[in-house]
Amino acid sequence: MSQEVMWQLDPTYTLQEIEFYNWGGFNGHHCAQIDTAGTAIIGPTGSGKTTLVDALMTLLTANPKYNLASTGGHESDRDLASYVRGVSGPGDGGVDQSHITRQKKTLTGIAATFYNGEHLVRLGALLWFDDSSSSPSDMKKLWLFSTSSDQTLESWLTLQHDGGMRALRQLDKTETGVWTYTSKKSYLA
Repeated sequence: MSQEVMWQLDPTYTLQEIEFYNWGGFNGHHCAQIDTAGTAIIGPTGSGKTTLVDALMTLLTANPKYNLASTGGHESDRDLASYVRGVSGPGDGGVDQSHITRQKKTLTGIAATFYNGEHLVRLGALLWFDDSSSSPSDMKKLWLFSTSSDQTLESWLTLQHDGGMRALRQLDKTETGVWTYTSKKSYLA
């Protein structure tokens, strides 16, 4: 029986880990281990609790409603581009745009690992701008689904850095247990 069929037989997967690279106000690589017995995300206002949840929602939902915990369920000023750019607040209109952490070419990665006791599933997204634009239409996106423990956020980031989108899209052809999607709708299906 193929590994793909095996993971479909036991659908009880639990979140084990969420990791991200250059997501929101978090620069560099960060990883949160999730205990199946229970994990609480605590911290003072502005410490990144909602940012962590929004990373997961980016992987799991078609149209995530960002920053809902902080806005009491009302419309937020956060969007996917602001998380990739590391925007902190509306800014003061100054030319230096100091409220934008990553102003030039930048890369963001998110991955969530789920496990059912025998098999893992890793969901991922690589999101990047090739220049200083913050327009959602200029953002490059690749969504990843993997059943291979060899396919990690770190390996995807390295591959994107070394070979760009073309190298990432070759994963489907050169590796087993990984599928890439340029469309989020196809990825979620």
